Amino acid sequence: MFKDPVSACIVKLILTLEPNLWAVGTGFVLSGPEGPCLATAFHNLSGGISAQSRFGAHIPPRPVLVDVVYAGESVAHFMPYADGKSLFRVHKNLMTRSGDYQCDVAVMDMALLRSHITDKADDNPLWEQKGICAMHADCADAYVQVEDMFLPAGRSVLVFGFPGGRDFNGQPIAVSGSIAAHDGDTAPYLLLSGHTSAGCSGGPVVAREFGGYFRHEKECLIRHTPSAPLVDQWIGLYSGRLEPAANATANKGPQEITQVGVVWSAQTVRSVVQFGVCDRL
Repeated sequence: MFKDPVSACIVKLILTLEPNLWAVGTGFVLSGPEGPCLATAFHNLSGGISAQSRFGAHIPPRPVLVDVVYAGESVAHFMPYADGKSLFRVHKNLMTRSGDYQCDVAVMDMALLRSHITDKADDNPLWEQKGICAMHADCADAYVQVEDMFLPAGRSVLVFGFPGGRDFNGQPIAVSGSIAAHDGDTAPYLLLSGHTSAGCSGGPVVAREFGGYFRHEKECLIRHTPSAPLVDQWIGLYSGRLEPAANATANKGPQEITQVGVVWSAQTVRSVVQFGVCDRL
């Protein structure tokens, strides 16, 4: 049976802030220069404190216990901060052009995560995952990954995660959306339109095609038809819904909740993997 290579890289994060207060987030494995890493949204590991509040207003993170669940099994749990610094890396200098939204990406080495395993989790298949962009030899005839898809506004994409904290038989759920705004390959983030809910934050966003894909080449679109019937491009990390503009309304009711989300690009996530720094208290 074919197993979705994207789903195989995804973990559920159960975030306990107080004895009776918890939330769910998403993380995923990606390859790094020194081994696999776990990527997620920064606010999942800061106890809900946004990147803007933490790095702009210097608000301290809230203590949170993170339970890592893979294929329905708890495999590790940890406190994201120890000895005055984070166990993960961030890119806290990156902001949007308006200067009001800082990079909501956190990356933790899988080797460090594995040092916090729960009982009997040492042989869990999670530790064998190479990452969302690694070669998948076990399904090479059915699956191929690319990095040059044509991705205009309106292009359908999938957000993999745990909407409302739910899974499907222990596996993540893919929520559909579409690209709302994209400012080129070098932009640190893009916008996504479509309904998502709590539990998807930190999950990977993937553009998926069947039996070929379009790419922009020599000022025209060329359709490439690889032999594999399933074609993916990892686009980035889903951060959450964009807040309404500060001056849009004085009274924010349910009707004003925006259905536009922020996706930090794959390039941005990779920069955190290679050049990120620990958050120091």
